[in-house]
Amino acid sequence: MTSNAIGYLFPAFVSAYLGEEKSLLQSYGPSYDNLMEEASSFLSLDLRCFDPENNPMLDDELKTQYITYVISCVISEILHRDHYRKGFVAGYSMGIYAALYHCRSISFVDGLALIRGAFHCISATTCDKQFGMGTIIGLSEEETHDLINDHFPGTEIINTNSKHSLIVSGLHHEIEGLVKLAMHEGALNARILPVTVPYHSSYMAPAATCFEEFIRKISIKQPQQEMISVIDRSRISSAGQVKTELIRNISHTLNWKMTMDTMINLGVNVFLECGAGNNLFRTGKFIDGDFRIFPINKLPEFLKL
Repeated sequence: MTSNAIGYLFPAFVSAYLGEEKSLLQSYGPSYDNLMEEASSFLSLDLRCFDPENNPMLDDELKTQYITYVISCVISEILHRDHYRKGFVAGYSMGIYAALYHCRSISFVDGLALIRGAFHCISATTCDKQFGMGTIIGLSEEETHDLINDHFPGTEIINTNSKHSLIVSGLHHEIEGLVKLAMHEGALNARILPVTVPYHSSYMAPAATCFEEFIRKISIKQPQQEMISVIDRSRISSAGQVKTELIRNISHTLNWKMTMDTMINLGVNVFLECGAGNNLFRTGKFIDGDFRIFPINKLPEFLKL
């Protein structure tokens, strides 16, 4: 067990920005502008006009994934340059790509290529049906399972954020029905997420097969830091394990609560959310343990530790 370790958490694409991400990261030097320029050139897509307040680009799912990835990679660059300590790394859903960049397992542009490749494989899989995702807060996993088993067989719980915070994925009309029924059954909050893909569900099995073919073109190295799998909490320390995790990440369910518990049991008592927004910071408030978690707007405070 490692005492006083740090946990570096890389979020998935965001639904809302804090508004200060760009100005904060630019204050640490040229990394933000340089990586936005490099991404725009590689993708033949101008991301430089992104602004969290005036032009957040949240109406385009793929652009949002790119922006989230770039911001996380900028934070990684700042961390590697300023007072950096190794620790345990975890990538929440699509945050796996920035987590792998942080561990120097993939290059910056290969991370962009992986995002694009995964998106295309997923889009080809879901083109003939309407899918969606939702969040349910206030019901237990067992209570939610009962609602699904009784009424919505095309829906799956694909992530447990905390004891009473779940993410569901599946057919869009079933997600709508489940959200309404969950509120009727006493959920504190239940809503549809702005996502049109059933990420991490069994519907994604064909996309995972497609993605397995794609990653053969990508150079993957042994990670320089130890990653914790959000799927089964195993410790990822080889290139082969990275490839397996990338494929599984498309269609396997996650458990963020157990991932956080695992890192806490490994001695992590300080976490940094290495990305835009503060979703993982807010989720951490409902996870038991003696630890501190810093969102991006507390990066200066974190770096003083």
